[in-house]
Amino acid sequence: MRCAGSIVLAAMTVPAAIFVDAPLAASAAKLPSWLAAGAATVSATLGVLGLAVAVVAVVLSLAPSVAGHSVRVVRHTASAAMLVAVSAAASLDSAGLLKHVVGRIRPSTQGADPWRFELMAFDDDFAAWPSVQAAVAAAVVLSVSMRLPRCRLPLLIVGVAACLARVLAGAHWPSDVMSGWALGAAMVAVTQLGLARRRQRRGAGHD
Repeated sequence: MRCAGSIVLAAMTVPAAIFVDAPLAASAAKLPSWLAAGAATVSATLGVLGLAVAVVAVVLSLAPSVAGHSVRVVRHTASAAMLVAVSAAASLDSAGLLKHVVGRIRPSTQGADPWRFELMAFDDDFAAWPSVQAAVAAAVVLSVSMRLPRCRLPLLIVGVAACLARVLAGAHWPSDVMSGWALGAAMVAVTQLGLARRRQRRGAGHD
């Protein structure tokens, strides 16, 4: 289901790039400078928060035991933390590589055209697609919400706010953050599948 959602969102990025990117970026460029700066600050803050969650997840996934809890609880916590850590890392690496290979110009660059690409540019001015922050945000939000379903709505609000802040700050086109979110969701689905198969192999080994 999650993988299907990411496919649908990825497909929606094409019409978004055609009909939404340029008009919305033009509107964002007309915003007061203090608002754009505030959006950049919010985006950076939420990005650091997301990475902090991923780091904590890594620590928990590597912890051999949790005092006062049963082995079953410890394993469940470690598995959930592993999902967050691996999916966030996979999103960070894959989006980070793609954005430099594709080389899409950022809307904040002078004379930016949403259809201008410089393949293999490895230049921050040409590193818009996909949004790394959106990919990591999706990975963290979706994987954590699986462990804490009651927090799903506030987590989604925070994740969407982080993506919107990137657009308002002029760092990304709308289709960039949509693609990033779809990529992060796909990484969660793939990681979940991989961890499930890993547990199955371990269970078969103990039979």
